[in-house]
Amino acid sequence: MIDKERIYTVFFNLLRSGLWSKPIEAVEQLPLSPVEWKQIYDMAVAQTVEGLVFDAVERLDELHLPPTDIWMKWLVRVTKIEQHNKLMNQCLAEQILFFNNLEISPVLLKGQGVARHYEAPLRRSAGDIDWYFSTKEDYEKVNSWVTQKEVPVQYMPGRSMCYSYKGLEIDHHTNLIDLHNPFVKPFLNEFVRAEREHDRFIKVEGVACRVLSPVLNSVQVVSHVLKHLLSFGLGLRQLCDVARLYYVHFKDIQGHGLDKIYRRLGIGRWVVLLHDLLVRYLGLERRWLPYQADRAVHADWVMEDILRVGNFGFFDERYPEGQEVATGGRKNSFLRVGKNLLKYGRYAPMESVFFPLVQTYTRVFIK
Repeated sequence: MIDKERIYTVFFNLLRSGLWSKPIEAVEQLPLSPVEWKQIYDMAVAQTVEGLVFDAVERLDELHLPPTDIWMKWLVRVTKIEQHNKLMNQCLAEQILFFNNLEISPVLLKGQGVARHYEAPLRRSAGDIDWYFSTKEDYEKVNSWVTQKEVPVQYMPGRSMCYSYKGLEIDHHTNLIDLHNPFVKPFLNEFVRAEREHDRFIKVEGVACRVLSPVLNSVQVVSHVLKHLLSFGLGLRQLCDVARLYYVHFKDIQGHGLDKIYRRLGIGRWVVLLHDLLVRYLGLERRWLPYQADRAVHADWVMEDILRVGNFGFFDERYPEGQEVATGGRKNSFLRVGKNLLKYGRYAPMESVFFPLVQTYTRVFIK
C-alpha cells in the first residue's frame, strides 16, 4: 500500500531543493520503490514542476535515483522543456522586432519574464506568450498586422486575441490585472498608471523586452493565481512563480505597501493564505515575504485542492473520462467553478461575486 504522506514529503523536499538550489532534506525517506517514483513523476507533471523536481533528482546519490525507465522518460521530458524554452526566447525576440517596426512596445506578462528569476530558467515549464497592449489603438494595429499574415486567430471575450506563431500560442491582451470587482477599478487604474512609469527592460536573445515593475508584476501574477483558483484550479508552477518573484525582488518590493495594496484590491485575506503556502510548502523563508501577516493561518486545504486538480484543473481524477488534457474540455464546469467560488468567497468575497458575473457578461455581450 502506498504511503501518501511519505510521497508528499519526498515530493515537496525535492521541489524545494530544485526551486532554491539547496540540499535535499528528509533523505531518510529514501530510497523509493518504482511505484513510488512513478507517483512522484506523475505529480510533478500534473503540477508542471517536473523540471524543478528533476533538478533535485539529479543531486541524489546513485542508490537513491529512480529506476532507469522513469529516469530516462523524465530526462527526455525535461530536455524537451529546455528546447521549448529556447524556441520561445527566439520567437519572443523576433516578435519584439516586429513590434518595434510597428512602433509599438507591449509588455511581456508572466512566462519568460518570470522564468528569468529561476536558478535554471530553461527548466521552468512554459505556457503561452502573453503580450499586454496599453491602448486600444496599439492592440488593433498589431491584430491587423497578425491577420494579414494569414494565420488562424481567435478572439476571446474580454478583449484578447490568440494565434499560433511557429507552433507557439501567442495571446494579445488589453486587460492587465485579473480582478473583476468594479468597486476597486478607480484605485486599480491609478495604481497601474503610477507603476507603469517604472516599467523595466530585460534582454531576450539580445533584444530589449519590456516587463512590469516588480510591485506591479507581483500584483499581476498573484491576481492571475487567484483567477485560476476561482475557476478550475492551477498547478504549483504558478505558486513557484510568486515565490521566486518575492525572493528576487525583495528589496524592490519591501516598503511599497503591498499589504495595503492587496487589501485595497479586496484580496488581502486570500493573499495571507497564499503566503502560508509559499512558506510552509515551497520553502520561501518568511523574511522574504513582502510583509508579515497580523495573524497565522494554515492553508492546507488550499494545497489539497491544488494537488487534487493539477495544472488548470486538467488532472482532476474525479473527471477522468473526459480526456481533458487532450481536448481542452471541462467536465461539470458549472459545478466545479461554483464550488471554488464558495470555498474562496470567504477570503476574496467581491472577486467571488463579480468573477462569474463578468465572465458571463463578456461571453454573452462582448464580441
